[in-house]
Amino acid sequence: MAARLDWSLVVTRSAEAQSLGTQLPIQSDQYPLPDEGLPFVVRVARGLGRKPRPDPANAAALAGNPFLPPFEPGLFVQELTPTHRVLLNKFNVFPHHALVVSHDFEPQSRRLGLPDFDALHRCLDGVEGLAFYNATAVAGASQPHRHLQIIPLPVPLLPGTVQLPCRADLLPLPATPEGSLGAYREGLARLGRDHDGAGYNLLCTREWMLLVPRARESVGDVSLNALAFAGSFFVKTEAQREQLRATGPAAALRIATGG
Repeated sequence: MAARLDWSLVVTRSAEAQSLGTQLPIQSDQYPLPDEGLPFVVRVARGLGRKPRPDPANAAALAGNPFLPPFEPGLFVQELTPTHRVLLNKFNVFPHHALVVSHDFEPQSRRLGLPDFDALHRCLDGVEGLAFYNATAVAGASQPHRHLQIIPLPVPLLPGTVQLPCRADLLPLPATPEGSLGAYREGLARLGRDHDGAGYNLLCTREWMLLVPRARESVGDVSLNALAFAGSFFVKTEAQREQLRATGPAAALRIATGG
């Protein structure tokens, strides 16, 4: 198994998968939407409706699980640990968007364990990136199979360097997977989310870990996942962009976190 994520493989596989037509980047138009002194952006994504959104609570969603082999040509990147592998995000908005997927089916609604944090640390060792996790559908998860995600930096807003306008628990990322697991559990407990089935987002860089409680998956018609807390919103239509502008990105984060 690899000692860490080989980011050059992510870049190479992405080019291959796009040439094969198995990775289908979602084209988008990006607009700045600063609010309360923070540099939010919103992308109006063309073709986002192609992405299926199975109900994570529905066992039937496991039929044709894209996170189990055989994988579509070009989407497999590498075996990372005895419990996790790296795939490409088939419908990516950010370039070189990778998924860190458990070998066996584990519910996205179950709390992360030591193998997950081992895989997360190996990924952050391999690229200066943002790793994130959408725990349950209320936090923006669109697949029921356990998967963390990673994109390269920069992102519009680094939560570890600014004060977010919503409930969150920010702490330094410990140096070891064991330390990170402990910090994660303590952070969840402070937020009242230390149980399976709780909705929250986790965001990590090499320097910090952020936990955000979730009360709602969407604000109006605008869905939010972990990347909203890194300043990046995705909408399907201009009408949704106008709705987000009218609400305000900062207010949307407060509503999504329940206060």
